[in-house]
Amino acid sequence: MRWHPWWRCLPTSWGKWSAPVNPSCLTIWRSPVTTNQSCLPVEVRTAVYRRAVAQGYLSACEHYGLDVSASLDEVQMTIALELEGYYVRKYGPENGMDMACTMLSEMVQPDVLVAAPRLTRMGETMMDELLCGRLAASKATLH
Repeated sequence: MRWHPWWRCLPTSWGKWSAPVNPSCLTIWRSPVTTNQSCLPVEVRTAVYRRAVAQGYLSACEHYGLDVSASLDEVQMTIALELEGYYVRKYGPENGMDMACTMLSEMVQPDVLVAAPRLTRMGETMMDELLCGRLAASKATLH
């Protein structure tokens, strides 16, 4: 198996997503022994996507002038406890984390590693549901 320095895949500053990151780091590696195995542990991929979803949500709210009383860390904790926790409780730690990671990856635009995080339509809906309808209450359409 080939060793991969996964820490090079992480943004240089966790507070800013403007630093370009190698997009291949979240792609699937094909090894002769197993298939669909990423070069990063599922916990790291999930943390990156959780941060991107939270930042995308807060950026969208800021763009539309919505007052969000939660901090970035509070939004991330809500995602971890509610969304990830649901899948882990329902399907077990291993399968649940894989499902949660997949769900989070579908909630942000695919260029998340090279541009500021933006939510997909599904991401908008999920985050709105998760955080008590803050976006629906404003009747704002996010793009």
